[in-house]
Amino acid sequence: MNVLERAIKNFWDKQAQENGPGQKATNEDTWYRSLEIREIIKELRKERRYFLDVLDVGCGNGFSTNEFATAFPLVHFDGVDFSEEMIKQARQRTAFNTQYYTADVTDMRGFSLRQYPSQYDIIISERCLINLVGDGKQEQAVLQLKSLVTSNGRIIIVENTLDGLIRLNKIRAKLGLPWIRTRWHNRYLDHSTFLPFLKEHFNNVECRNIGTPYYLLSRVIYAKYAAMRGIEPNYNNWMNRFACKLPSISGWWASPNMMYVCSGKKS
Repeated sequence: MNVLERAIKNFWDKQAQENGPGQKATNEDTWYRSLEIREIIKELRKERRYFLDVLDVGCGNGFSTNEFATAFPLVHFDGVDFSEEMIKQARQRTAFNTQYYTADVTDMRGFSLRQYPSQYDIIISERCLINLVGDGKQEQAVLQLKSLVTSNGRIIIVENTLDGLIRLNKIRAKLGLPWIRTRWHNRYLDHSTFLPFLKEHFNNVECRNIGTPYYLLSRVIYAKYAAMRGIEPNYNNWMNRFACKLPSISGWWASPNMMYVCSGKKS
């Protein structure tokens, strides 16, 4: 683990210590978080089988995992994260159909050897890849997930893309709003290269932006309103609460938030 990777891990350890089992441990924007969880649950409901084994990679303190487990009581969920502090918090709220482990998404070989099952019907990854900053680390992580999913299974990846952030920022700039910059511990995906990479390794890859309506209202309209009023924007406002209930828009996107669903892995 290099200096930057250690700093990122320390950051998330501190987040876990400060927020405990709360929803803000991995994302301060709890209304977007609710939208993200809702979209993943919607995707999980497409599965016609009832008794499944699901792996939640980068589960943090288990908040999302617990929401999934509550929605699907017949499904078993394993959650993994590289932060011991996050896993410590996750284990404080373990549901009967969940278990949590510490593991590094870039090298899951040890995890797959000691856990049952060795392969999963569905794998979920929420904003985990953006915390991998080394060259090739994000692709390496995807290949690890590919090795852990069954031949007819699916991988649901929800991540932030640089392409979407740029589109959003161009709209903000037209209203005189400053550009939103990525945080020091994040490396947003390049959609134009990430999608072809996924298609190299899976027969079917669906992608859709899940955040455009939410971000247009929260990061553009509300942000402009706050600027005109001379107040500091905050996530817990009425417009964000309203925006999280809106459906996603297909065919056009202006937010970083992409969902990739991969199935039919290639050899």
